[in-house]
Amino acid sequence: MQSALVLLLVATSASAAILTENDQLQRFIYANADDQLILQGRQVGENERLNYLASLQQVQSEEDKLQLYVKHLSKCSTIGQDVSQWLEESIGSQAEKPLVNSPQSRTQNILKMIGLDEVSVNFFTQKNHQKMREIIQAACLKNEIQFQCALGFLGDRQKIMNDIETMKNNDGNVKLMFENECARPEFAPSVYSCIADKVDQWAGQCNKIIGVYNQTRVAVNTNMLQSYVDTLSGIEARIAQIPEQNSALLRKEVRESQTEMALALGQMVNLEAFKCRHFTQMARCINSALTEVCGQESAQAVEISLKVGYLRRERGDDLYEQFFDSGIAPHRACASISA
Repeated sequence: MQSALVLLLVATSASAAILTENDQLQRFIYANADDQLILQGRQVGENERLNYLASLQQVQSEEDKLQLYVKHLSKCSTIGQDVSQWLEESIGSQAEKPLVNSPQSRTQNILKMIGLDEVSVNFFTQKNHQKMREIIQAACLKNEIQFQCALGFLGDRQKIMNDIETMKNNDGNVKLMFENECARPEFAPSVYSCIADKVDQWAGQCNKIIGVYNQTRVAVNTNMLQSYVDTLSGIEARIAQIPEQNSALLRKEVRESQTEMALALGQMVNLEAFKCRHFTQMARCINSALTEVCGQESAQAVEISLKVGYLRRERGDDLYEQFFDSGIAPHRACASISA
């Protein structure tokens, strides 16, 4: 008997089949994507949907069906792997590091101190404007084709648009790319270059508060991570000692462990609030200085990159998910940052 998920896919498959050609060529984020590449991306998704539906005949359990669904849909994320590698080498963890004590190195250190991630730091300090444009074009095209592939698989444009909104709300870099960089080819060279080239001018106005925030950030993040690791390790060690057949004792330990973790997370919330207050003061100073030196768009770009997804980026995925799973709300001093 087919699951509700399978029935949904069959229904969306039928709706996808009657999409007009104009519907098929609508873009999600990158208007300059080539028509042929759009259609090719759609075709990959449609083929994977057919492969998925055929594979369902071989499995029975809902878990196996879900695994097949993820397996075939995830084919879309493999599109443009060569581009992903090039981007990683250009602005990711594999990017060439500047010489120690060079002007670019000092600029990157300041951008890191205010909390920008590695990709933003490497991209903002990219001196070659032509390469900056090529990076934008490659990243936007890769994401657009992957979204088109997902559309071919799901046949549900609105769902993909909703997912795009979620991505933008969770990551400032994604928000900047989807809303500005992909739509305006000259946005990055004109807006980001001033941030890096005139870092001494705008950061100099906030030098002391940037230093205080950076020290606070490092100390708080280190403390929170260590507390989480220690608490989790202790819980896992105790659970590992309980015999599998003693389900009553296991349930008791799980309940007590949940309480212990919630207590640890609650203590982290108060510690984190101290950091967030310093961030708010720094962000206010930076916004004012950047607006004066580089203009409003540069100030807004840094603000978006820093604020959107702040807690997820600062906590790291594992700790962030632990807060979410435990139902522990952030302190109001932190909740207001990403609002």
